[in-house]
Amino acid sequence: MRLHLRWALATGLLLAAGCGAAGGAALDTTLDHVDKATGVRPSWRVGAGPGDDATLRVRALLAEPLGGDGAVEVALRLHPEVQAALAELLVAGGAARQAGAWPNPELDLHSLVRDDKFFVEVGILFDVSMLLQRGPGQDQAGAALGAARMRAAAQLVRVALRARLAYVDAAAAEARLAQRAQARAASAAGDELARALAQAGNVDELVRLRARVAAAEAVLAEEDAARIRDEAMIALRLALGLDPDRAMPALVRLPTPPPEAPAPPAATATAEASLDLQAARAEVEAAEAARVLATRRAWLPHLRVGALVEPGDTWGVGPAGSLTLPLFDRGGGRRAAAAAEVARRRHQAEAVGGQVAASARVVLARVRAAHRRVGVLREQIVPERRRLLEEAVKQYNAMNVDAFGLLLLRRELALAEEQLAEATRQYWRADAERAALAAGALIEAQPGAASMGPPAGDGGAARGGGHD
Repeated sequence: MRLHLRWALATGLLLAAGCGAAGGAALDTTLDHVDKATGVRPSWRVGAGPGDDATLRVRALLAEPLGGDGAVEVALRLHPEVQAALAELLVAGGAARQAGAWPNPELDLHSLVRDDKFFVEVGILFDVSMLLQRGPGQDQAGAALGAARMRAAAQLVRVALRARLAYVDAAAAEARLAQRAQARAASAAGDELARALAQAGNVDELVRLRARVAAAEAVLAEEDAARIRDEAMIALRLALGLDPDRAMPALVRLPTPPPEAPAPPAATATAEASLDLQAARAEVEAAEAARVLATRRAWLPHLRVGALVEPGDTWGVGPAGSLTLPLFDRGGGRRAAAAAEVARRRHQAEAVGGQVAASARVVLARVRAAHRRVGVLREQIVPERRRLLEEAVKQYNAMNVDAFGLLLLRRELALAEEQLAEATRQYWRADAERAALAAGALIEAQPGAASMGPPAGDGGAARGGGHD
């Protein structure tokens, strides 16, 4: 019997070690996928302090102008949601390890008095029913671990996506504020010119009032841009996992979109790469294993077998066992719940598949539309507005256009440049969503995108004939 106990103990330790290695492999696989998708390999920071490698790397990144890739790296190294996702994965790994553990033997002690003598019976029992349920339990825990791995990887990719989107919005908000400041300065100059001309009697009160209104609107537009910039910086700190009051470095300007839009993956490739869809399918497998386990528990009696020892003058040894008869509770409720859970998981997987397909189509349309809008503004509208202003300057020198006409054309050019900046923001947001979707993360790609506010009004100073 001692030999059998030693064999059982050794086997249990080997199985526990194997399950622990499986949990570590799931963590490594998750980190490898995130590294491949984002270029950053997060780390499980247990007991991390101010001098650990991740913290030092974040400090170095925040000491320089921050770009999109830097924002992603800061978030994946610092954001607590990353650590929470990895911890959840380790929780699933621990459950898988526990599912592979052998049941402990049970020690039963019974005492009785016989012929004025006190006797003790010692029984060692082993739960056979738990051994028979061990296979489905391991299948369920293994499928749950696979689903947790997919969920963790998708969550980390979404953390990277939020960081990149927050950077895009913050960088665009800073550019918008600079443009609004220039527009406010131009409107203020127009207001000052109109005041001087009105005092000289060269323009009527209507022109003077329109210039004042344009200057006031430009001030409000700049204040709105400043508020949006402040909100965008707060959102960026939140997306990076930084303190809301922490000073932020300068942001790298958004680059010019490429001449050709990147080709989005096919819908079938997106569905195959979707981590959320794979996780939903793994959860269906886990629910199936749970249903098998519930059925086996319903019809399998609670069986324990072992040996009974009665010490005394003459020791007695014999087999022992206990059996639960499933007469009243046959687990009907548990089996029905398990079957319903299978149906629920299947419907959820079907819904996730539809969401993945819809997100792929929305992102595809968004990338194409944003790229086309950038191209039209960059290659046609903004250059034409600049040439129009240059021609107006020539006409002004020839006394065919007055100063207010020049100011109006300058504001129209500023508006076109602002529209180009907003289109650039929309493009890089759509491109980030495309990259996240290709990496397997399900995103909420709802039609339409949040705007950063209406463009500054042109104020509409009146055009005149010649200038005096």
